[in-house]
Amino acid sequence: MSIESVIDPDYVEAIDARLNSYTAYVEYQIKEARRALPFLSRFFDIQSARVLELGAGRGGKGIAYALAGMRVTSLDIDQLALALGAQTAEEHGARVDFLVSDGMFLPFPTESFDAILLDSVIEHVRDPLAVLRECARVLKPDGIVFVVFPPFYGPLSGHIDDYVQIPWFHLLPRDWVKRKLLARAPIGILSPRQAFEVFTSLNRLTLFSFRRFARRAGFKFE
Repeated sequence: MSIESVIDPDYVEAIDARLNSYTAYVEYQIKEARRALPFLSRFFDIQSARVLELGAGRGGKGIAYALAGMRVTSLDIDQLALALGAQTAEEHGARVDFLVSDGMFLPFPTESFDAILLDSVIEHVRDPLAVLRECARVLKPDGIVFVVFPPFYGPLSGHIDDYVQIPWFHLLPRDWVKRKLLARAPIGILSPRQAFEVFTSLNRLTLFSFRRFARRAGFKFE
């Protein structure tokens, strides 16, 4: 097997271009979500499932899921981002319900969803256990939750690697990280100050603590 055979040039191009504009970032999200569809289809029927996406941002992933057949509700606390997501969904012909809401207080009845997706979200929330308990409440008895996040002590888990590619740099004193970031020239739609704000929003979640929270919320691991 050659290296070329496992690399998707369009996806690589989308990664490289994702910070050029908000439109480019949404297109990157759409491509990334499409790559996940074969995996997700192993666990639920993507043609009919009712799916909740937490931390949707500008909604690119929810758009891809909706176009694949899912009935998608996408939540975020950023009203402007969701408004842009709704506009983009309309442009793509995707039906997505966008809703401004905090993951700790989900405005849905018990047992509402077949699947819940949290992609690079759980490491930013103030109370991961509260979010997971709400997920358990609104999930159907045979439903499944997918959580993707970089454990805090990973080599590039500071969410600043667009600016600093030094492994574990985010574990240095916060003032050092701030000085290093703010000395850099802006990269597209992500300014150095915004990158620092994302970094400081991290709750330092580890894989061990996540598993502990998930079990306390009533989940079992596949």
